[in-house]
Amino acid sequence: MTSSEDALKILKLDREYAFGEQEGFLLGVWRGQPTEASFQERGRYMVDLAARHPGRCGYLEVIETTSKPPSPAARKVAADVLKEIGKSLPYIGMVIEGNELRATLVRAVIAGMTLLVRSDQSMRVDKDLSKSALWVCTKLQQSDTALPPRLVAGIERLRSGMPRG
Repeated sequence: MTSSEDALKILKLDREYAFGEQEGFLLGVWRGQPTEASFQERGRYMVDLAARHPGRCGYLEVIETTSKPPSPAARKVAADVLKEIGKSLPYIGMVIEGNELRATLVRAVIAGMTLLVRSDQSMRVDKDLSKSALWVCTKLQQSDTALPPRLVAGIERLRSGMPRG
């Protein structure tokens, strides 16, 4: 599936998660609990993107309030992929929705995942999608000031396309 105006290529729309690719970025939304299979799928998309744009691509994801933490086995799958792609996908922006307590708990899970396997990515965890998109674009030295808002719009299109129920 592909959309036209903003070049968002929809890779997966599921009620639990969604992925799309736009202008050298993998975009992700987690609504349900990530599983080993969903992290493997995300990993395939990351590896593919990094192979086509080594060192010049990023990942931007939103973890919605309904998303539960992944199991230890799923966390290991996610960490292993980051180690595999290394600096080919150098920047990851994560947005955690919800209150401060929830954000702290999710950050702890993310920190634990990165401790499992040392990865070469720089990660930023934020509450604001616009700030996270701007950070990833700035780190990648993207001079197009309209790119961060287009990435935010891409994430919102993924979210709105996810089936409910």
